[in-house]
Amino acid sequence: MKHQLLEILEEQRLIFILRHSDPAWLESCALATWDAGAKVVEITLNSARALDLISSLSGRAPPGCLMGAGTVLEPSQVDQVHRAGASFVVTPIASLDVLARAKELGLPAIMGASTPTEIHRVWTAGADMVKVFPAVSPVHVRRLHGPLERVSLVAVGGVDASNAVSYLEAGCKAVALGASFLGPAAGQGTMPGSAEIRRRVQELLARVRAA
Repeated sequence: MKHQLLEILEEQRLIFILRHSDPAWLESCALATWDAGAKVVEITLNSARALDLISSLSGRAPPGCLMGAGTVLEPSQVDQVHRAGASFVVTPIASLDVLARAKELGLPAIMGASTPTEIHRVWTAGADMVKVFPAVSPVHVRRLHGPLERVSLVAVGGVDASNAVSYLEAGCKAVALGASFLGPAAGQGTMPGSAEIRRRVQELLARVRAA
C-alpha cells in the first residue's frame, strides 16, 4: 500500500519548504500555501519553534494535505517530529540511522543524497524518495536519472518557479521549493504576505499541471 505522501506527489509533484526565524510568518505561509491548493508542506527543524508549529499545523491541515518535517539529522529528531504529528520526514543527508528509525515508526522518508553511490545506498535501504541536494541543474539531474531511472528523485536546492518544470522533465518525480520561491522578491527585504504567497503557489501549480 502506498503512503499518502507518494500518492499526492504522483499527482501534484510539488513540496513547499518553509524555513524562517519568525513563527508567525511560518504559520501564515503554511496556511496560505494550503489555501492556494498545494498539498505538501515541510517545516525545517532549524526554523523557530519548528516542533510547536508542526504540532499545531498538522492538526489544521485541510483534508488531503500533509505537514512534514525537514532538516532531520538524527534518529532522536525522527522521534520528536513523530510525536509532533509530522506526516513525513526529509533529510539533507544520506543517514541510514535516520532512515531506519523513520521506517520503524512508519514515517515516509525523503532522504538527501548528492552522489550516485549515496542515492543508490539510501534507495536500496528503503527510502520512499531520494532528495537530490543540491540539485545543481536539470542537466545534472538528467545525468543522474539515466543510470538510476528506478529511483524516485526529488530535486531540492536551486529550484524556483523558472526551472521547476525543467527538473520534472529531467526525470524527477517531484521538486521542492523554499526560499528561492517563497522568499522576498528581487530588491525587497520583507517576506511576502499571504496574498502574494497564494498567487505564487497558484501560478506554479497551474504551470506544473500544464507541463
